[in-house]
Order: sequence, then C-alpha cells, then structure tokens
Amino acid sequence: MTTEVIYVAARVSLNLLSYATMQRLGLYITEAEANQEILTKEPWAINVKTERVASLGREFPDVFQEGLSKCEGTKATLKLKEGAIPVYRRARLVAFASLAVVEQELDRLLNLGVIKPVKHAEWATPVMIVKTDGSVRLCVDLSTGLNEALQLHQHPLPVPEDIFATLIGGQVFAQIDLSDVSTGGTG
Repeated sequence: MTTEVIYVAARVSLNLLSYATMQRLGLYITEAEANQEILTKEPWAINVKTERVASLGREFPDVFQEGLSKCEGTKATLKLKEGAIPVYRRARLVAFASLAVVEQELDRLLNLGVIKPVKHAEWATPVMIVKTDGSVRLCVDLSTGLNEALQLHQHPLPVPEDIFATLIGGQVFAQIDLSDVSTGGTG
C-alpha cells in the first residue's frame, strides 16, 4: 500500500501522476522492461522485432546507412547584431596525454568534411574536449564571444507540458544523434 499526492489539472491532456508515483503503483514500465517481459513470455518476438527493423532498413536505406550523412535540405544562417565586433579567442591548452586523441578527431572530422582548414579567421572560439562513452567529442565554446554578437531568433522553447501534450497518441518516436552533423555547404 502506498500514499501519494495527486495534483488534478484543468487540462485533461496533462499527466496527473508523477513518474515515481506511476512506478510505485505499477502503472509505468520502461521500454526495456516491456521488451524483456515480451521476450520472457514470447521468445519468438525477438525475431519479429529484428525482422521489422531489417524491413525498415530495406525500405529506407538512406536513413540506416553507416557513417556521416549531410543535412542538405536547409542551410543555417546566423545574423550578427549591427556593429558587432569579431572576437578571436586563442585555443585552450590541451593536456599532453590528450594531444594524439584530439589530432585524430580533428583528422576524422576533416576527412568527413565536417570541418575545413582556413588560413585566417576574424572569429575564433576555443575547442573543449568532451569524453563520452570511451570516445572523444570536440565542442566549441560559443559563449566566449559569438553568442553575444548574434541577433536572437524570437522562437521561445516550448515548456515540457506543451511537448508532452502534443505527444499524446503518438506511436513512433525516434532519437537522432547530431554529434557529427555537416551542412554539406561551404560556409
């Protein structure tokens, strides 16, 4: 038995129970738990799921191809505030033990066309090394000058409640990793 606080909202589309409450009451299970339950009861389901993924791969080969793809449908444009002055920040020091890894990652990004060498730049920002799942990501710190010089787009981010309300009734959800996105353009 459990005692829980439940908030009743005026909007029907909002969840009334917290994640923790739903778990304690047995009303919420993760996808992994659901898959494990299906596989325990119906071992043949793994073949069905594998075939479904393979079928999608055959139907949409561009989506499931290995390697880096390029976003060619649109091009990002950044507009500077009037009178913005270029900011050039020197590179941060990289630990000697990380130099080889950073050089390898730069070479990889160069070969993929994500970055390109330049002889001169008015704008420069330091690169930060982020270690994830055993690999290295290079990220730029745009807070050192560029962010302040950009005109803001007036597109406020939606609040979680609005996002969740639009997902009601959804059946297919996807996660896209844009860690190595290249615009495919020249600038």
